[in-house]
Parts: sequence; structure tokens; C-alpha cells
Amino acid sequence: MNVFHSTVSVERVKELLAYDKETGVFTWRKTRGKGHAGTVAGWAEKEGYRRILVAGKKFKEHRLAWAMVYGEFPSSDLDHINGVRSDNRIANLRLATRSQNAQNLRGPTSINKTGFLGVRKNGNRWNAVITLNKITTYLGCFKTPEEAHQEYLKAKRHMHKFCTI
Repeated sequence: MNVFHSTVSVERVKELLAYDKETGVFTWRKTRGKGHAGTVAGWAEKEGYRRILVAGKKFKEHRLAWAMVYGEFPSSDLDHINGVRSDNRIANLRLATRSQNAQNLRGPTSINKTGFLGVRKNGNRWNAVITLNKITTYLGCFKTPEEAHQEYLKAKRHMHKFCTI
């Protein structure tokens, strides 16, 4: 089964929600529960995405936005071009593979202890590394994490075609 398959039809979503593709904001068409007609639908989650509960299922808003505009749920990942996870304007969304989506990361993941994307601690020095197509490339060893990060960013802009920083 496709992990992106939805049990809720696009038609049902359109019955319940209105979507402004210029602002990326969803509003309720009808009053249901705590959501009154005309009010903003959904909530923000701690990782930055917005979600809406539709027919008992939580949906990320950017996936609903795609469905509202294109008439079907996306069959792959969606990338927020500007890196802002709550910016669900259709102009800010693009289809992407998981690898392409990862190329547009703007900050370190929760497992990164250095605080810098593309930087690893190596004794009292800092390594810069970048990965593309599951191949990790060593970019050098630096005195500070900032220097390593700058080297990583140069490589990222060259190697990661989906990168927008």
C-alpha cells in the first residue's frame, strides 16, 4: 500500500474546507465541533508543520493544499521551497523525492550535537561532510564549527540541486 494513500476523498476535503492558495490558510466551510464556519482550521505542531483533523484523520496541511489545487493527494514527498514548514502557499510547495526533500534542510536534525548542519566533532577539531545519493563526502577538517559549516554550505549550494539557501 502506498504510504501516501488517503482514505478521505478530495471531494470530502473540499466540502469541509476552503483553501486560499495565495496565503496558504485553510478555513472551515461549515461549523463542526469547535471549528466554526469561516475560522482558521488546524493547529501548529512543535516541528513546525500545521495539521487539520478531517474525518477522524490528521493531515498535514501542505498535503491537503496539494490535493485542493491538483485534485489528488501527492504520491511522493512535498518540499516547502522556502524551508518554512507552516508556509502552505501552493507556490511554496513542490513534489520531491525523500532525498531531494532532505537537500533543502536548513538546520541540523535533533541528533546533531554540533548545532551546525553538515558538521561533526572530531577531537578538538570539526569535520565538514555532505551526503548525496547515499554517498558521504569529506570536505575537510576545521578549527571551528563555523568554518566547517561555511565549507559545507558552499558544497551544498553546488551539489544539492533542491537546496534554496
